[in-house]
Amino acid sequence: MDAWHEYYTLAGTASATLVGLLFVAASVGSSVWERPAALPVVGYVLMTGSGIAVAMAFEPGAMVLAISIGLLLVAGIRNAWDITVWIVTRRRS
Repeated sequence: MDAWHEYYTLAGTASATLVGLLFVAASVGSSVWERPAALPVVGYVLMTGSGIAVAMAFEPGAMVLAISIGLLLVAGIRNAWDITVWIVTRRRS
């Protein structure tokens, strides 16, 4: 069980952070236009935190870096899809 301690600590911390972010988003009342901007912001905040963690030799820092890169990849794919749909569906004047 001791071998999994770090994993469960990281999973618990990430879960608590995401619940906190969900509470903040629900409290603020995000509009449709603000939602696409939130994903890259979260990705860059995670990337900054992982950089600090790696610099301090905190072992899960590399995993958080990988998660943040994946999050930014998803945000980029989503934004590319959104602009493609907008270009295809807009009316020409």
